[in-house]
Amino acid sequence: MWEAHYKPSPQATSTREPTNPSKAPMNRLHLDDQGMPVNALKWWIQQRCKSNTHRGLLQMALNVLSCPATTVEVKRAFSFGRDYVTFRRHRLNLASVTRGMTVTFYSKNGKIKRGALRKWKQQQNDELKKRNKEKAQMTRIEID
Repeated sequence: MWEAHYKPSPQATSTREPTNPSKAPMNRLHLDDQGMPVNALKWWIQQRCKSNTHRGLLQMALNVLSCPATTVEVKRAFSFGRDYVTFRRHRLNLASVTRGMTVTFYSKNGKIKRGALRKWKQQQNDELKKRNKEKAQMTRIEID
């Protein structure tokens, strides 16, 4: 999804020197070796994998970079959650709500093929029936 929709195209590097020499290093600072913009969040995550905390700066950078740019998405997510968890379903556990909201979100956005959930649920039911049948056969005792 990133590659297809969001990844910016490579920036052509100019051979012409910038007019302001003090900004020359800054112009190249945010591009990688292929001329692509550096993903700051990915870089900080790589630093964490290397156990390089930069004396607490790592956690601050991850907190700041992982925050949404606006609260619109957060409000939309809470609204979506409110619509998913009705007053009659308010005692669901966290895992159920998370899974359900994820499936609903993907389904609404056309990421799940039509009928795929029905097939999956049918397979789950068939497996459960098969296990119950096997269990019942194992517990059946015949007396001569």
